Amino acid sequence: MNEGIKGFEMINSDVIELPQDQGVIEKLTRKLAEYEARKLEWEGEDNERQVKKIKGEETEGESENPRIRAHEIYKYAILRRLIDEGRVEKDQISHDLMGVHNDFYPKEFEDAFRVVSSYASGNLRNVHGGTGLK
Repeated sequence: MNEGIKGFEMINSDVIELPQDQGVIEKLTRKLAEYEARKLEWEGEDNERQVKKIKGEETEGESENPRIRAHEIYKYAILRRLIDEGRVEKDQISHDLMGVHNDFYPKEFEDAFRVVSSYASGNLRNVHGGTGLK
């Protein structure tokens, strides 16, 4: 086992393929629904924050760490493409995400790709924390 970060097996593939196992596909679909629900929640929070900012009511510390949000957006985008297209190429999706978002965080992208790859392969030793794959 190649190790990079202690306790994490390195993902050596630059492509994630949708597995053939219907049970895993169903779990991935549920995970995508979870990510979509989070995305809707963030959009609502962003709208509320913008209104407060316009009104001058935003308080110190209300803004969220952009790296945390980026990590979540990357996981959503990677999993969305995997389910829609059956595969995700790391270089292509990173390029696509760079074109859509003002800031791109390579470390967060790499980790998001590793998480989705782990979910798709069933190798959950690489996933610590979060809500897991149910």
